[in-house]
Amino acid sequence: MRPLPPILFAACLAAFTSTAQASGSYSARPPRVPEKTEAGAVSEKAKMSLGLQVFNERAKLVSDGDMADQKPRLAKLQAMLPADVAAKKDLTKFAGKLTADQIAALEHYVMTRFGHKK
Repeated sequence: MRPLPPILFAACLAAFTSTAQASGSYSARPPRVPEKTEAGAVSEKAKMSLGLQVFNERAKLVSDGDMADQKPRLAKLQAMLPADVAAKKDLTKFAGKLTADQIAALEHYVMTRFGHKK
């Protein structure tokens, strides 16, 4: 009677393979810091998203913005762009067409995306 070695081998194999995968916990998603905003404040993520939409001309523009106030701010942002991006984008064409939130988000996006400090 020699059935003991195959049964013993199968039992050892099952024991080793079942414990090999239980050597620790792993989360597929890295931990994230929760967004903390005050009442009425816009989160960093929302501001970057709106700024990106304006930069890529996908945001809904208004026609009653303050052109005199927005033109110098947009010219300053245009000067911050790298040469290759500035050749493709003309941010001053948005003058008078942005809301206060949109221009603030665009300023935040350009300063963050292209590495400028406030």
